[in-house]
Amino acid sequence: VFHGVGVASLHTTLLDARDDVHFLFKSSPFGSQSHGHNAQNTFQLNAYGEALLPACVYRDLHGSKFHYNWAYSTLAQNGVLVNGQGQIKHSATAQGRIVAEELSTGFDYVVGDAVAAYGGRLTRALRHVAFVKGEHPFLAIYDDLAAPEPATYQFLLHTFKKFAVDREAARLTLESTHAGVAAQYLAPVPLGFRQWDGYEPKPSKEFPVQWHVEAGTATPRKELAMLTVIVPWRAGQSPNWRATRLETDTDLGVSVSIAGKTWRVLFAKAPGKTGARLEVSK
Repeated sequence: VFHGVGVASLHTTLLDARDDVHFLFKSSPFGSQSHGHNAQNTFQLNAYGEALLPACVYRDLHGSKFHYNWAYSTLAQNGVLVNGQGQIKHSATAQGRIVAEELSTGFDYVVGDAVAAYGGRLTRALRHVAFVKGEHPFLAIYDDLAAPEPATYQFLLHTFKKFAVDREAARLTLESTHAGVAAQYLAPVPLGFRQWDGYEPKPSKEFPVQWHVEAGTATPRKELAMLTVIVPWRAGQSPNWRATRLETDTDLGVSVSIAGKTWRVLFAKAPGKTGARLEVSK
């Protein structure tokens, strides 16, 4: 975790990218100025030599409409919108911070605070990430969000292939050449899904096609506790897995079962509080 620039780079191994699951997270006190234009509390996921959930930031020409209106926007990142609107674009004031972390051999935990980047659209914007490593790595993400007035919230993912979308299960799945990935949303309210490809506005040159999925709430609410589970795998080795939402008086989290083993990732439930723990059982 590099606090000065607000970047967390979490790996299962540094020896060979073909064996690695790499989660790259940003929440920077420098804001989104200069070349650090990515929105705060956004991430990229690479696994087993494949870019699975990339940022979407091609550039045709510095200062073009595509550059300013797409590449600089939160919409182009694996991030969160509020009422369909993102963070302040390309500004030193659009700041984030990595406010907590716990790093160990089998379990990494980081928290980003991006409330300043939303220009008043949110009063709380904490993204907790638990990265469970080992034979079947996965990520559990807890977005702790609050707005000054009831709002809708949209959660974005980008990739190079079209997702298979199971709306009833709130699960996205895809497999590419070297790896596959699935994401399941464990929301307290129903979600709607939108998937599209391409860019708006269109660039002036050809770029590889990227696909985008937005999972969004329909009914405005002042607060939302969103849980998302992301499971990568090697191509041809898609695991049988299931995830459920857990909630007690003190904890909010997920139970993830893969190949006969169950992990419970439990986050501190109190709004604005940090902390997480991992429990494993067979």
